Amino acid sequence: MSLQAGVSMERKTTLFFSFRSVLILSASLGYFYYLLRRPYPGIAFLPEDVWRIKLLAAASKSYSFIVRMCEKIGWSSEIAVLRRLYHFEALLLARKPKTKIHKQDVDLGNVRCVLYRKASWVPTVILRPCVIYLHGGGWVFTTVEERDAHHRHIVDRADVNVVAVEYRKAPEHPFPAAFNDCYNAVKFIHSTFERFGVDKDRISLCGDSAGGNLAAAVATRLRDEGLNLLKHQILIYPGVQFITFSLNSHLRKFPLLSKEDCVWCMLTYLGESQSLAEVIYNGNHISEDLLEHPAFFALERYQSTPFRISKPVISSTTTESSRGDSVHHDFELTRFREKIKDPSLCPLMAASMRGLPTTLLLLCDFDVLLDDGLVYADRLKSDNVPVTVITVPGHHGCFRNFQSTKCGALMMDHLVGFLRANL
Repeated sequence: MSLQAGVSMERKTTLFFSFRSVLILSASLGYFYYLLRRPYPGIAFLPEDVWRIKLLAAASKSYSFIVRMCEKIGWSSEIAVLRRLYHFEALLLARKPKTKIHKQDVDLGNVRCVLYRKASWVPTVILRPCVIYLHGGGWVFTTVEERDAHHRHIVDRADVNVVAVEYRKAPEHPFPAAFNDCYNAVKFIHSTFERFGVDKDRISLCGDSAGGNLAAAVATRLRDEGLNLLKHQILIYPGVQFITFSLNSHLRKFPLLSKEDCVWCMLTYLGESQSLAEVIYNGNHISEDLLEHPAFFALERYQSTPFRISKPVISSTTTESSRGDSVHHDFELTRFREKIKDPSLCPLMAASMRGLPTTLLLLCDFDVLLDDGLVYADRLKSDNVPVTVITVPGHHGCFRNFQSTKCGALMMDHLVGFLRANL
């Protein structure tokens, strides 16, 4: 091929990709406008939040549209593009407090933690309370840096140390990698408390969404091992179970997070095939032994049609599902059913809640995971664990946007108020 022909081919290729970029951008803007005008009937957001939440929801859905287009033309994987977009959005919206905050990396081998404290504090002189923070992101997305404004705000307003854990993410590192990282981080901070100016008797574990799941799971494991390392667990709209996705809140349509999103994140975290999704949506993965667990009795309260009278169940010895779904191999379903019994994955599956630390549950009225939080609170109360439940008129993820939504700011205020009053 001649040099001239090569240059001509390169120009054509550039023009082709430029044309596709323009098409994707144009289509994305059109889709964004459509989503922005979309109504959410039956949802009473705070008046000052209505358009803010619509903007955030439209942006989030547009991201998904963009990544699907990019993946189709082979530019990048869906997860890689979404990670970049969420990172950019978080940094764009973040504002740092005026108070000078000291930030220090702490290396636990394969786990990176970041310690935040006021720059004026001398850690070797006064030991202060500590919040170990586990960020959300569906076990797949988000980094410590994307929650930097949260960590700084908590230090500034609650006068506590914050240790943020950069746990490993799926799909590169499926369960139990993230759980192990968070568990090891808590034990490490507790064992080296004086080095970081931490009062080991005033450590709280806090997490939002997937981070709330990890926080509750770690608290349960520590309880089971007889390790009284935590004063509180603070769970912000956590996902605590993978048994059923037919609770009343799961069946409603809310902005930013859907039942389908939850199942996708769960299967990615577990390292399981997305082909199991339809079986899970229909509840066809539930075996008889799960129905006898205390968690299932608690869950039934939040189902308009109790499962045991609305559907037959799979025997624990069934080798494949064939109730209207595609046949799945025995090892896939068996493996999945065994995994969701593990309290390290699904904290609601603990045989008992007794001995867990005092709990603050921060939930949103318009969230598919609302009932997950409520049923977890019910089990805590039934086992006499002190628990405070606070709901705000917001959406899943509003805590992430505490600087740009009123509902998120309310949630942050409740968190800070609880810490100031109880640590």
